[in-house]
Amino acid sequence: MVIGTHNRRWWTQCVIVLTLLVSGHAFAAPIYEQEMDAAWLASNAMFPSRTPTLEGSGSVLRFAASGVDNRDYDVLLEVPLTQAGVLPAGATVAIDISASPLSSDNDLKVGITDGVSVVVFERSDNNSGMGRLLDGDRLGPWLPVGIQADMDYSFEMFTNAGMPVEFSALFTLGQTETSVYGQIGTSTGTATASRLLSLDSPLSLVLLADDDWEEYGINRINVSVVPEPASLSLLAFGSLAILRRRKK
Repeated sequence: MVIGTHNRRWWTQCVIVLTLLVSGHAFAAPIYEQEMDAAWLASNAMFPSRTPTLEGSGSVLRFAASGVDNRDYDVLLEVPLTQAGVLPAGATVAIDISASPLSSDNDLKVGITDGVSVVVFERSDNNSGMGRLLDGDRLGPWLPVGIQADMDYSFEMFTNAGMPVEFSALFTLGQTETSVYGQIGTSTGTATASRLLSLDSPLSLVLLADDDWEEYGINRINVSVVPEPASLSLLAFGSLAILRRRKK
């Protein structure tokens, strides 16, 4: 049986939800939820380092190579998610992204910043498709001075995942640690960041490049920010019902 793109996305969401339910997590209603297609991103995101172009009749946001030698971890885009102090400990940010690799060397990173630290999940072309957690610091104000992040910690979560267009990450914002659950195809993994994202600061979605010559095509990003995990018994059925309604 051939599964279409829409159905694959739905099944990916189901796998994430079921995995979290089995591990004892279920979620309350989102306090921020946004489907960001290429046109939405072009109109609403900030682009600190590279100016993208809309291609494919407006369905792809393309980031060409930077043209600046030896410049790593460009901040490709930033989208504000929450204000300071609105999330309790244990809140989660789910990110589902569709991104076409436009160069053979392609290591796209998606994650969150609190204005000081950056924590990301990477879909890497290394090791036949690798999922990796990275974290680091912002280098001053991104607009107009700073256009890069200083990533100095990484943890390999899994390999041999291939390079599918779609991949997902779930960030859990704890009081004492920030953890990441990543998924590429059927490969999954969990890791704890070396830095703690502060719930007392505004949070933003970020995409990071890897090397200056890599190119990226962003089709869409779906983001959902939910408060502290609630009762498994009360919310398990409701979470799956929501996903089923989205499929229709």
